[in-house]
Amino acid sequence: MIEQKLKTLRNILGLTLALVVILLGVVIYQGQQLNDTRDTLRAMQKQAGDAVAQFRPQLDQRLSSLEGRLDGMDGKMKQAEDHFVSRMNQEMPRMLDAYLDKKLKEFEKKASTVTRR
Repeated sequence: MIEQKLKTLRNILGLTLALVVILLGVVIYQGQQLNDTRDTLRAMQKQAGDAVAQFRPQLDQRLSSLEGRLDGMDGKMKQAEDHFVSRMNQEMPRMLDAYLDKKLKEFEKKASTVTRR
């Protein structure tokens, strides 16, 4: 009976050692995969940095060109605004006069129909 219990304990011990070895292998494999992933990320970061460094002068040139065009836009916008205001000053009185004349005629027409009754 004791021999049978010892045999069972040996089997359990052997199974436990086998599982520990398997789990240790899995942990080591995952560690290697993590290292490979870190290396890949570092390489990708380096490539991204190199790409940014490569295209940075072109980007700076385009940004300075855009800034130059935007600086010129202020004057053009001021001219357009002045043109709009002067045109409104010219056309608004005529539009208001035409509107008032139209309304005046409508009121006169209504007034004449009211006085006839």
